[in-house]
Amino acid sequence: MHPRVWEASGHVTSFYDPKIDCKSCKTRFRADNFITDITRGETNGDALTYEEMERFI
Repeated sequence: MHPRVWEASGHVTSFYDPKIDCKSCKTRFRADNFITDITRGETNGDALTYEEMERFI
C-alpha cells in the first residue's frame, strides 16, 4: 500500500504489535498470537489490551 494510506489509518503513529522473547530458544513471538496458541484458542489474544497481555504472560 501507499505510505500515505498507512499514515491516514493511524498505523504509522499508533500501531504496535507487542512481542515477547523466549529465553530458552531465543525466539521472538507476537504476544497476542502466543496467548491464543498456548490457550488452544480459549483466549483470543487479539481481544486483549496491552496491559491484559502483560498480566497474562
